[in-house]
Amino acid sequence: MYKSFFGLNSNPFNLSPDPSFLYRSNQHEEALASYRRAVQLAPDYAEAHNDLAVVLLDLGQTREAVACYREALRLKPDAVNAFQGRAVARSKLGDTRGAEADRQQAKEISR
Repeated sequence: MYKSFFGLNSNPFNLSPDPSFLYRSNQHEEALASYRRAVQLAPDYAEAHNDLAVVLLDLGQTREAVACYREALRLKPDAVNAFQGRAVARSKLGDTRGAEADRQQAKEISR
């Protein structure tokens, strides 16, 4: 419906954000700069790495997001949200096996 009406080539509504439909505002740049600074100031703080990964993923910087999720999990191996986020990122990169492994790990930790 939306695709034909607006002349789009792909569906603009998905469960995970599609950066090609993202309006990159000053707020995105501010968030990115803030989380990068947080990681610099507190490199051992897993949540800072996870939050940076979330912003990177939203901005379409998927490989860098995976690296940030990896660091968050190194620092906090039971971080369910990092496993879930990395599963989304891996899926976007076509790594279905890795994505499924992360989903399973998140389920195991949540039990």
